[in-house]
Amino acid sequence: MKTLIFCLLFLVCANVGFAQTISPDDTKLAQEKLVAEQLRWLANSDAKPEERAAQFLKLGLWNELNQLLSSTRKTDALLTVEAEYLIVMNEFKKAESIVYELIRRNRRNNKAVALQADLLTQAWRLTEAESVCNGALNSAPNNIPLLYQLGKIKLLQKEYSTVIAIAQKIKEADPANSLGYLLEADAWFWDQKPEKAEEPLLKSLELDPFNADARFSYGYAIWRRVDATQLMDMAAQWTLALKINPLHYLTHWHWGNGHTQLTYADYARPDDEEVRKALLPAEELIRQNNVSQALAFANGIKALYPASVL
Repeated sequence: MKTLIFCLLFLVCANVGFAQTISPDDTKLAQEKLVAEQLRWLANSDAKPEERAAQFLKLGLWNELNQLLSSTRKTDALLTVEAEYLIVMNEFKKAESIVYELIRRNRRNNKAVALQADLLTQAWRLTEAESVCNGALNSAPNNIPLLYQLGKIKLLQKEYSTVIAIAQKIKEADPANSLGYLLEADAWFWDQKPEKAEEPLLKSLELDPFNADARFSYGYAIWRRVDATQLMDMAAQWTLALKINPLHYLTHWHWGNGHTQLTYADYARPDDEEVRKALLPAEELIRQNNVSQALAFANGIKALYPASVL
């Protein structure tokens, strides 16, 4: 029995140490740990439904979350997770109905109040959202979901020094919470000081390697280094962000608008020089402002070299 207990304690300690030693740059290890955490929570049928639902949402297990929500009596805590999920899915009206019902039942449900402020922020009703946060913070000044939401509102209002102060308050309230560091990093990014964002961002990912916002931001920080040799690292961070949150808006927005790890080397062909020479008359037509003729000529060359990106 003593041997068994020792082995269990060793595995628990090893698991904790493993989580703490994931380098933010080691996306392969983070992905392996993500899969391990997903499997652990899928198998953990003894945990409370509210705990499993929260972890399913956090770890990207959305099909399993839907099944759990549809098959379990919904407590207030479970409804709160459902509202969070609906916000992630951009189902704002459905989320709003749940959030306002939760607040009607208990006006001191600060998690629901923070979600109410989030919904108001999504609707760009920033003054109302700020008022909701401040009203709840009067009686719960160290509530982290409320502080974090207030910080996001202040970001949109471009009050960066205030955001830094709120981030510091979160860190003082709970040094092990990643959100204070993430909020600080966002403030530096928005204030066009990306070099100051990396340190708190790395700390945020060390504390919580499965935050899609932090993964996106670190990928963005890598891109801001303007070093093409690191673009694969950027892509790895963004790929992980989408494994955690398949609908992560900023990641989709940046990739959809042309941010890429690919360079011309990924498209180069042996006939490139030949194609360049063939396109020279089109260049001359452009210089003469004969754009339509230039396009027609270029399309003719394209028909001759259909595989050329040029």
